[in-house]
Amino acid sequence: MLPWGAQAAQAAPVEKPNVIFFLMDDLGWNDLGFTGSKFYESPNIDRLSRRGVIFTRAYAAPICSPSRASILTGLDPARTGFTQPNGGDKLEVLKACVQPRIYTEEERRTHWQNIPGGMHAPPNQRALQAVSVSRLSTEYPSIAKIFKANGYRTGHFGKWHVGPSPYSPLEHGFDVHAPHLNTPGPPRPGHFGPWPDWESEDGSQAAGKQIDNVLAQHAIKFIQENKDRPFYMNFWTFGVHIPFQAKKELIDYFKTKADPKCGQRNPLYAAMIKHTDDAIGQVWQAVEEAGLAEKTVVVFYSDNGAVNWGMYGFCKQNGIPEGTPVSDNSPLRGGKGDVYEGGVRVPGFVIWPGVTKPGAKCDLPVNTRDLFPTLAEICGLKGLPKLDGRSVAPALAGRVMQEQPIFTYYPHYGGGWDKGNAPCTAVMLEGWKLIRFYFDGPDQKDRYELYHLANDPGETT
Repeated sequence: MLPWGAQAAQAAPVEKPNVIFFLMDDLGWNDLGFTGSKFYESPNIDRLSRRGVIFTRAYAAPICSPSRASILTGLDPARTGFTQPNGGDKLEVLKACVQPRIYTEEERRTHWQNIPGGMHAPPNQRALQAVSVSRLSTEYPSIAKIFKANGYRTGHFGKWHVGPSPYSPLEHGFDVHAPHLNTPGPPRPGHFGPWPDWESEDGSQAAGKQIDNVLAQHAIKFIQENKDRPFYMNFWTFGVHIPFQAKKELIDYFKTKADPKCGQRNPLYAAMIKHTDDAIGQVWQAVEEAGLAEKTVVVFYSDNGAVNWGMYGFCKQNGIPEGTPVSDNSPLRGGKGDVYEGGVRVPGFVIWPGVTKPGAKCDLPVNTRDLFPTLAEICGLKGLPKLDGRSVAPALAGRVMQEQPIFTYYPHYGGGWDKGNAPCTAVMLEGWKLIRFYFDGPDQKDRYELYHLANDPGETT
């Protein structure tokens, strides 16, 4: 067996390779060692990145559920109607529409179509917001369904958040799912067990264990059980989503590294990254030990940019100066919930044994919608539906591809969650980015912002 993380000599690509899709939650574009962080520590992810091609311009939606639905379907959020993190709502909405007005809690118990009243926005908003779907319809031929139809065993471990049963991973083509829950973050009480809602020994007997590391054991079992057949596996971590929790000894360690003059200085967030990095390392070690490293394609991605504002009460609880930001996306502008670069630009890489050149970088802009068709081409899948995305497999092999526009559709107030940006759509192409804020200008006309990202990645001018 090769040393952990070593790269074997280039060999011909496997005809039906395994696939492991690592997706982290709320991880910013420069929150890892391989993307330039000097404070956070991610040795396992960094070693994996050196085996494949790093995307320098990887993009997602501004928030989680739209990115997840896009990965699963190969479609844009504007197509699926999943534009908000509504996958855990009690209200079942399967078709996007225009919001009649802000609901009361009682009104939210019924479907919006049954709510009487006119089309009125609240006094502080100039536009009616869209209503996002809250369930990913099982009518979509999801990535798992297509892999399964092509002879693959499929498993999903970790966060889902695009709908509870009957819209769970089991109804979307996955053979195995743990935990069988649909929470926006880790199930109560958080990242450390026990978890009373997780109906298994893991939930009831996991006191003090970190959830991504527990899920890693499920993923390892799946790998071991399917090492002699092709498999597709999602390992979609709960880290680094709220609640902000980590082991005290790790927090204390990162306190010794924190520089109050640097944007990235939050020891609690750093400790959370380290917990999840450990879990990913365990999963990959199992791949190595099973002799599958050269038969396994890897995708690593994040579902949106990092939170770049304060940690609320979590700082006080852990002896961290109040107001310390969760992370810092500088020089990019904004963070989670923004259509600015800090909200949508994420870390990403792909390992394709026998094809990708270790340590190579790809400057072609890629989007969540492109990952499904890319994996389909790599694995030679048949019976693909019509997708919005396109395969970037040629770029992974070192060939030049023409850039295509990337759209970000966020028809809601609250960009950055607490900064109140207007509903908007952005389009990016050939170094330029145009944002259209709906009804936000004089006389409720649309307002536009144009940036030249090639010269101004921080969107300052």
